Amino acid sequence: MKTIDFNKSLMKTCLAVLILAVIMLATNQPIQAQVQRDYIFIIDVTGSTWNWLSKWQASMPGWVAAQQAALPGVRFGLVTHKDFPFSPYGGTGDYAYQMAAALNSNPANFLAAVAGLSSSGGGDGLESQYVTIFHTLSETGLDMNMDFDYVDQGEFPANQIGILAGREIRMIILTDQKSFHDRDTDSNYPYAGASNVPGRTTCLTEVLTHPLTTYALYTGSWLKSDINPQTGEPYSEDYYAADTTHLQELCIKTNGHVILMDTVASMDVALDYIATNQPRRVPSLTGWGLAVLLVLLILSSIYVIARKRRLSVS
Repeated sequence: MKTIDFNKSLMKTCLAVLILAVIMLATNQPIQAQVQRDYIFIIDVTGSTWNWLSKWQASMPGWVAAQQAALPGVRFGLVTHKDFPFSPYGGTGDYAYQMAAALNSNPANFLAAVAGLSSSGGGDGLESQYVTIFHTLSETGLDMNMDFDYVDQGEFPANQIGILAGREIRMIILTDQKSFHDRDTDSNYPYAGASNVPGRTTCLTEVLTHPLTTYALYTGSWLKSDINPQTGEPYSEDYYAADTTHLQELCIKTNGHVILMDTVASMDVALDYIATNQPRRVPSLTGWGLAVLLVLLILSSIYVIARKRRLSVS
């Protein structure tokens, strides 16, 4: 009867797994676990976004259906904003935060809210994104005069968009503004004496507590995109000037991208890129992470085998 050398068999298995990992890296084909993903859209609905808002609305039904087919259980949420209703930042009827649809795997409410959006209002050029994003993620209300009723002009109560631990968040911002109103540098925003208004520092701190990647569908001008909207491929690194605007900083700090929306066809390309991109901060057994894990397992196995052989000889 032929005797099987267990140590040799284990060694061959480990080598085979190592070769497989090397092939995966060489061909850039990651092994992906099933992702539990949430899409949160932060949509600027001031008057200047009307053209791209309508293109985004037209793309949503087909894109949502594609995401449901690719990722069972994927959830969609929608938050809109203009700016505070105080001159010169905004006007009557404007608002800094409004939850239009909480996260849900049934997209009916989301799509209904999307279809019902229209563009209007907005005062000066910049808008309230820092306030909007902070209160979306923190799920807290805003009380600016400290009377604890959350109903005075410009205030809003807490809303639960439905953030759950363990789910990846992709936050998508649609705007034509590359910078935001920032309470950190403008003490009169939205009015002198207002309390509890989050600025850049507070917003970024909250953002970085979540497993979140930010993508910007930028419809303005004078800002370079780091994704070619025609092909969905990244431009070369020297093309993109990093950390020069609030919008870029937010995307960079969460390993996302700014996408310049400069053609009619680019909305579908941009949304498809956002859905398929693999940001580095999302934990998964892919690429180098998988290779390192396999190498460690192989080295441990070799050590155990070598130790057993030394003991048997002695």
